[in-house]
Amino acid sequence: MLQVKIVPVTAFEQNCSILWDSDSKEAVLIDAGGDAAQLMQEVEALGLNVKALWLTHGHLDHAGAVGELASRWQVPVIGPHKEDAFWLDMIQEVSARYGFPIPQKIKVDQWLEGGEVLTLGDAEFEVRFAVVMFLEYYLEPFVQKHDTEK
Repeated sequence: MLQVKIVPVTAFEQNCSILWDSDSKEAVLIDAGGDAAQLMQEVEALGLNVKALWLTHGHLDHAGAVGELASRWQVPVIGPHKEDAFWLDMIQEVSARYGFPIPQKIKVDQWLEGGEVLTLGDAEFEVRFAVVMFLEYYLEPFVQKHDTEK
């Protein structure tokens, strides 16, 4: 059975998700945005074995601890989409601008395009990007208004 623990990280209080299979104790961290020491303590307290770090996108509050954790645990970094490479390339500079600790560089092992299936234990997760959903949410009232005006 899958379990999840949400850990707010960074001054932005972004949520890092620790997701694990309760039988195998294999885990992934999703959007490990900062506070690597805190995240390592949480993982150790839960008795988990981290298999990968998953990134939804490259903003510093979602990726800030990824370089350090990937190096410490020797695990792959999966995601985000290749178009977020510039955010990851600039993460040290952007972190300095916001007064965040300067993170280690991030090496992505697998860029995501959408449609891939990521696994944890027996669970499968199909990768889908939400940009279209985001645009539909904000544009739907506009589209509906203009469709009814015809």
